[in-house]
Amino acid sequence: MNGQTDFGALQVEIDAPVDRLNQPVQAAAVTVWGVSLQQIGQAKDFNGKKIRVSGGMAKGLPLANPAQAGVLVEGVIQQAYGNWIETNQWVRFIITPGDFGVTDTLNIVVNWQAGQPMSTAIRNTLETAAPKASVQIAISDKLVLAADEHATFRTLTQFAQYCDATSKSIITEATYPGVSILIRQDNFVVFDNTFPGAAVPLSFTDLIGQPTWIDPGTVQVTTVMRADLAPGDLITLPPTIVTTAPANPLVGIENKSIFQGTFIVNQMRHVGNFRQPDAGAWVTTMNCSPQ
Repeated sequence: MNGQTDFGALQVEIDAPVDRLNQPVQAAAVTVWGVSLQQIGQAKDFNGKKIRVSGGMAKGLPLANPAQAGVLVEGVIQQAYGNWIETNQWVRFIITPGDFGVTDTLNIVVNWQAGQPMSTAIRNTLETAAPKASVQIAISDKLVLAADEHATFRTLTQFAQYCDATSKSIITEATYPGVSILIRQDNFVVFDNTFPGAAVPLSFTDLIGQPTWIDPGTVQVTTVMRADLAPGDLITLPPTIVTTAPANPLVGIENKSIFQGTFIVNQMRHVGNFRQPDAGAWVTTMNCSPQ
């Protein structure tokens, strides 16, 4: 609390997926254990309230890097409920990002003029639908239509899927990822990786276990919990020392990781169990693809 360690703090569990709006995932969940029966009975009073959950390895913890700690999820409590089973008492918060729910009905109207960059159309749409949020856009200037486009959408997810599909219909290159929209701390971040920022280097001590393939072209990387990364960011994996025995013993032994170079973060998930004394209980898992 207030930057100080509180050894009497309640037990907290975090499960917070982070992804782009055009690829929606389940809402974040935060569970607080050890609450009173009165708090359980009043859990519904939290519905609709704003919430901010911070985490990471703060100053003073082993291998700590305060620059990596910060806000993990911030948004609106869509539902809060609790229960009492034997001696266990808890309240769970279901959270969607932004100061509105991603499935809330908003005034999302697209008036895209012929010859106008898609970035301008997106900015005008989002600033009208959510005037309290700021909009950061870095997408290709090739995204232009030859005729006017008008459309309306009920939710941000529908609008994000429209931007993704429309951008891919304009730039048809197989490697073009399309326009994505992300809510990050009440701000809209719109990107298509045509203007990538500097890659964030991961050190050996950041990793929990070895990166591994989970799908063709997708590498899963698990690190200590960190709040400084988001989908669309670039990371560089460290040259870790790993000994692998090749199928042909005459080839020799390689003493380097097969995962080298720069990767794009596609999906993230923060998973934390405050009082669990295990390295895998306070982590961030990222699904990445080679740049």
